[in-house]
Amino acid sequence: MKKFILLFLFLVFADCKRHRVEWRVLDLGIAPETSLLSQEGKKEALIAKGRINLVFFGFTRCPDFCPLTLSRVDAAIQSANLQNKINLIFVSVDTKNDTPETLQKYLTPYPYARGFVGTKTEIAAVEKSLGAYSKVEKGAIQHSLFVYVLNPQGKVVYLISRNDPLEKISTVLSAATSL
Repeated sequence: MKKFILLFLFLVFADCKRHRVEWRVLDLGIAPETSLLSQEGKKEALIAKGRINLVFFGFTRCPDFCPLTLSRVDAAIQSANLQNKINLIFVSVDTKNDTPETLQKYLTPYPYARGFVGTKTEIAAVEKSLGAYSKVEKGAIQHSLFVYVLNPQGKVVYLISRNDPLEKISTVLSAATSL
């Protein structure tokens, strides 16, 4: 519950000035040793050392938010020429259908992205570490829609909202590379 309160307070105060980035290291993050099954089919650490890590929870059969979010983040990365500085971590919340192979195909347009799958317990642990969630309700998967910006130590320093304008996302990602 404490993590959710911190997340709420962060969201309330995070966007006080238009496109001005104020970093706040939250008590949320991914430990460097956290690993899941990668799109290459082997257990790998989620966090890439020496890069800014972005974490997005989604699933390959998502009809709307997931592809739209990936496209917006991609446009921001391309416009700021950050492909070699960003590691986009796509964690599938569809433990029944997504496999390393489906993730590899889904993420082909994003060479800086790495996809991960895991058991329900493993995914829930990663979600909990970031204050995220996913659930199946009436046959539909619902999940957190933020892109979590992590500093090199794996702590959350910013949340990109699905409603953020492209120029704001570009500003955040450019500024993040100097953390």
